[in-house]
Amino acid sequence: MNHYQLNPGLLALGISIFLFTGLRAQKAVDLPALESVTTHYWADYLRLNPLAATSAGVPDYNDQLEIRIGRTWLSDARVLANRYLDSLKRFDRVLLSERDRLVYDLLGFTLQRDLDGYDLNIVPPSSLQRPVDQFVFSFITSFATLGSGAGAVPFKTVKDYDGWNKRLHIFPQWIDTAIGNMNEGIRAGNTNPRAAMVKVPPQLKPLFELTADSAVFFKPIRNFPANFTEAEKARITSEYRSTINEVVRPAYKKMHDYLVNTYIPAARTSSGLLDNDGGKKEYLYWINFWT
Repeated sequence: MNHYQLNPGLLALGISIFLFTGLRAQKAVDLPALESVTTHYWADYLRLNPLAATSAGVPDYNDQLEIRIGRTWLSDARVLANRYLDSLKRFDRVLLSERDRLVYDLLGFTLQRDLDGYDLNIVPPSSLQRPVDQFVFSFITSFATLGSGAGAVPFKTVKDYDGWNKRLHIFPQWIDTAIGNMNEGIRAGNTNPRAAMVKVPPQLKPLFELTADSAVFFKPIRNFPANFTEAEKARITSEYRSTINEVVRPAYKKMHDYLVNTYIPAARTSSGLLDNDGGKKEYLYWINFWT
C-alpha cells in the first residue's frame, strides 16, 4: 500500500487548479478572503515542495530539493497544514456559497488527511521508514528519470542546468536520510517485504556502475539547446561529469550496498502490510486515502 503511482505534488497541483478555477468563477462576497487563503497555501506548499513547483511550471525553486522523508521537512509540513486549517476555521461554512463550500471542504480534507498521515510517519507515497521500494515511482528511481530530461525538470537554459546540478549535490542527503529511516524501520519491525526488496539492487546498479558519460544523468548533456555557446557547454559538461562521478554514483552505490548487506537480510519474509508494526493503522489510512 505504500507505492501508489500518483505524484503527490501533481495531486496537490490538480486540487489547487480546481480550487482556483472554482474561486474565479464565483462572485460571492466571501470570495476574496477565501481565495487569499488558498492562494497563500499554494505558494507556501510550493516553497516547501520544490519538485512540485517544478512540475507546476514555477521555476523559483529549481535549484532546491526537498527531503520529504526528513524530520525537518515533516515538522515544517505539519506546521503548514495546521496553520491553514486554523485559517479555514475563520469561515462559517454555512454562510459560504455552494462552490466555496466545496473549496473549503476540499482544502480542509486534504490538510487533515496529510496530518493524519504525518501522525503515522506517512508522507505519500510512502512510510518514512520505508522510503525505498521496487516500483518505478519510488523516489530513488524516479529521481533518475527527472535527471534524464524525460520528466518535468526543464533543461532549456544555462540556469536550468545549473539548478539541476545543485539538486544533484543535495541527493546524497536524501540517501543518508533514507538509510537512517530504514534502520529505524528495522528496529521497529516496519520493513518492506524481502521478496520485493531483492529487486531493487539490480535497478540501482546501472545508476552507479556506468561512468558519467554513459549515465542517464548525462542525457541532458547530449541534448544541449542549440543556442548554448561552446564555452557554456564545456563548463556544464565538466561540472556534470564531476558531479555524477563524485556525488551521484557514490550515493547510489551507498544505498545499493546498504540494501544488500543490511536491509534485505533484515526485511520481513511475509508479504502483507498488516505484518508490520503499526501495519493495521497504516492499512486503514491508505484505504481512507484512496476512497
